Amino acid sequence: MNDRSPPEWRTNRPQNGPGLRWPNPTGPWPRPGRTTGRHPRLCTIVQMDVAGSARRDGRSLEQMRNDLFDLVENVALRGGIDLETPPYEDTGDGVRLVLPADVSPTRAIDVFAGGLAVGLRAHRRRVDAEARIRLRVAFHIGLVTRHRGSWTGSSLVVTARLVDSKPLRTALRMNDKIGLAAAVSDPMYQLVVRDRFGHIPLTCYRKIRVRVKEYDDRAWLLVPRSACVCALPDHSGAAHEAGAGRVGLEARKGRRR
Repeated sequence: MNDRSPPEWRTNRPQNGPGLRWPNPTGPWPRPGRTTGRHPRLCTIVQMDVAGSARRDGRSLEQMRNDLFDLVENVALRGGIDLETPPYEDTGDGVRLVLPADVSPTRAIDVFAGGLAVGLRAHRRRVDAEARIRLRVAFHIGLVTRHRGSWTGSSLVVTARLVDSKPLRTALRMNDKIGLAAAVSDPMYQLVVRDRFGHIPLTCYRKIRVRVKEYDDRAWLLVPRSACVCALPDHSGAAHEAGAGRVGLEARKGRRR
């Protein structure tokens, strides 16, 4: 993660993207026809914001954005997600990915929650404290519609509220060793996480309440430190809902054996 990039990366970068190797911000998957283009699509939405970006000066912001996009791309490629396919939006101090239906929502959480946490720890070892990146990340699943060269839909609003929520900010403020705090929407938790399709145990999720502007709903806090290990223990017992209690029971049986 530095300013030196291979020449082919520089020539292929989009004009409004910092250090990007992905073409065409907000460009869709292969463009549908004029009629089908406005039909809603079920997508997984991943939005991430860099915490404390307002404290950086212009030069630091440029380096932060280069580091962020390099990190996201490396994590996605290692997770088998080709970022030339889904559209994305540069949010200034973050990025929003709109993943098509053929990218499993479970993969999205495993790749971007677990992978980004590992990548951020490696990043922390290579940079000064002032250049360190810490992320708030939100995961949601819902319908989006192509509109005026970008995307629209209430699902995008929900994701923006989650990434801006107080529980994520509090989790990062409580422990400066944490590089990432994620919020998973309740619909995504109920449809994907609770049936334990992913690699992250249910005991790593904590039920929270998100109240941002007009949005008021429950969500699930995830603070990964490494693969399948969480930084914050669950003191409320909420994560044992929907079968999580069976995980602990199976673990206790294993210890008895």
